[in-house]
Parts: sequence; structure tokens; C-alpha cells
Amino acid sequence: MSEEKYRVVFKGDIQDGANPDDVKPKLAKILKISEDKAEKMLSGKAIVIKKNASEETCKKIQAALQKAGALCTIKQETPPKQEEPEFQFDAPAGKSSIKLKKQPEAILGKPTKKLTVILLAFFFGLFGFHKFYTNRNKMGYFYVLLSWTGISFVFSLLDIFVYLIIKKDKFEKKFRTMGTQKHMILGFFLALTLIGAEAYLLVTIGIPKYIEYRDRGYHIAVDHELHNFRVMQEVFYIDHNRYASSMQELKYKPRSPEILLKMTESSPQCYKTEGKHPALDYPRTIDCQGNIEDGFRMIMDDS
Repeated sequence: MSEEKYRVVFKGDIQDGANPDDVKPKLAKILKISEDKAEKMLSGKAIVIKKNASEETCKKIQAALQKAGALCTIKQETPPKQEEPEFQFDAPAGKSSIKLKKQPEAILGKPTKKLTVILLAFFFGLFGFHKFYTNRNKMGYFYVLLSWTGISFVFSLLDIFVYLIIKKDKFEKKFRTMGTQKHMILGFFLALTLIGAEAYLLVTIGIPKYIEYRDRGYHIAVDHELHNFRVMQEVFYIDHNRYASSMQELKYKPRSPEILLKMTESSPQCYKTEGKHPALDYPRTIDCQGNIEDGFRMIMDDS
């Protein structure tokens, strides 16, 4: 037969002649609680100090409280009421003390499925959807602000790695959902706005600047080939006292095979040679004086 269990109940009663202001700090010291909480215990509401304990343990608690001027009763164990705060008596060797047993804190939200969070991180991690879904809204907006750079997607891949190594029960306890998608929707439209602005700047500024930079490189390559051609013509002029009338006579071999050279004008005293890169829609020309002209304006005038 199992030993009968008892509980210690305190209803705020104090000994005759005792001053509540004197009992309160003593009670707070024994229970290791604040004086505000001790004052609430003296309000008259029944509070369970200890439950499911032996009669001997309950008497020790009763004696400790009696020294402080507080009176409590010992009752045979009955099913505890949920609304009654519970205290736990912890009596180390040679000491008597009463400690408050903290009730577990309620976890807000509903547990999330690991697979759902991982899929959100993989497909929509760029916009921080997995952060919004698990109620980490500040981090979600941080991912949104980085979405136009693509860095947030790298972060989401790292998040997936972390999710995979967390155990399922711990994951569902740590990552909760509040059941609302307002931050997710707001973050999505904010990300679209940023990406739209990036696309606009890319089309209006970035692409034209890139084309200009690319064409400048082609111009330099063509000009370099034209100057090499002019040097060979000057050497030919020194040897023959005239300029070569054709590419074959000059025996010129382009150093850049993709650049096409063609002599458009030729005379013993001068010449004009055209050079064109396949990526450009217009040629550049050089004459015997070394002057280089851009054929772009000429093409525009002809049209």
C-alpha cells in the first residue's frame, strides 16, 4: 500500500499579535520570493505551498512558516486545482527553505513542419518567406532588403543546412507560426518594388553604360590594328617612295583576325583604310596622316 500524501495550504493567516509588515519580509525570505508576492500571499487566497508530499515533509514546512509568524494547514492530498500556484519545498542538509516552482511558460503559436520551412527557404528564401512563416519578421525584412543583391538566397541555403541538423521535436518547439501572412505579403511586395527599381536602373543606366564600355574596347582594338597598318605603310613608303596600293602589295597580315581591314582609297601619296569589328555596326578609318575617323556619323547621315 502506497504512503498517503499530503499538501500544505496557506490562506494568509498569521499568528495572533503578529504584525503583517513583520511577517511579509520573513515569508519572502523563506520562500525566496519578492515582498510584493509575499504581500499577495497574505491577501487571504488559498495557496498550495507543497503537494504530493509525506506528512513529515509537510510538518517541516509548517514549522518553517510558523517561525515567520504565518499559519498554514496540512491536508490529505486531493486533486490539485489548476488555478492554484504551486510551491516546492527544498530542504538541503541542515537548512530549511521553500522555493517557488516555476510553471512552464506557454509557447505561442503552432508548431511548424520542417519540410514546409525548408521548401519555403529554398524556393522563396530570396524574399525571406521562411523567416516570416516562423514569426521572425525582422530577419524576414532584412532578407527582403538584400533580395536585390541575391545575398539573401545564399543566407537561406545556410538556413536550410541548419534546419536539417535540428531534430524534429526541437525544431517544432523552436520554430512556431502565428497563422498570419500579412508580413509575408508585405515583404513580397516590398521585394518586388526593390527588384523593379533595380531592373529600371539596369535598363536605363546599366545596360547603356555597359554597351558604351564594351564599344570603347572594340574601338581601341580597331584603332590598334589601324595604327599597325599605318606603320607598315610608312615602312613601305620609305622603301619605295610611295604607299602600297593594296593589302596584297603591302603583304599585311592583321594581328587581330576578327578585325577586317579594307583600303577604301589609294594613291602613291596617300591612302585611306577602313577597319571594322564584327560587334560594331560602323567602321573606323585612318589616312596617311594618321587621322582616325568614326564612321558612325557617316552612317547616320546616310540614313
